[in-house]
Amino acid sequence: MIDIPQQVLDAMRNDLPVAHLVTVQIGDNEYYFTEAAFDIDFGGNTFLGNGIILGMGTPKYTAEPRVNETSISFSGADLTINSLLLNNNGGFNKRLFVDRVWLDANSAPIANYAMRLNNWRITGYSSKERTKGESSVSLKIASELADWQKPAGRRTTPASQKRFYPDDEGMQFAASVRKELIWGARRSDQ
Repeated sequence: MIDIPQQVLDAMRNDLPVAHLVTVQIGDNEYYFTEAAFDIDFGGNTFLGNGIILGMGTPKYTAEPRVNETSISFSGADLTINSLLLNNNGGFNKRLFVDRVWLDANSAPIANYAMRLNNWRITGYSSKERTKGESSVSLKIASELADWQKPAGRRTTPASQKRFYPDDEGMQFAASVRKELIWGARRSDQ
């Protein structure tokens, strides 16, 4: 059972403003962002309201367990996300959390309470440059069930490759290939 403080329940009933807190775990660090127009201090961290979050897709939920997928877009004008992804093998299989807080009249989280909405894994990313000089970075994210569908054994991921060949960077961009590649010789009966 979820234990929600009474002040937050009152805020929900009265439609007080909300903000979403996005925590991105890349490498050994966590980075904090919010779509609010101002910074929010929560849990000892400052979630930056610097306009870097452009939008987040809405996942589709069903009664049966399945992998939910969506994306979150960041501004490419700020090089923070680009540099994090490029320096950390694309952030593949790292975590991204989305929490909701209700705000009081001073734009501070009520009762220091956040409701965890989503717990995602980063499954890919892409960068786009538009003709008007706008750029964006989109993280593809999937639910916890994405990890359950992974076959066991050696895969074409940087971590898997480094387990056998620590200095090899050959699989660094393998996750960006969106079709099955057959390795080795083809059998004559195919």
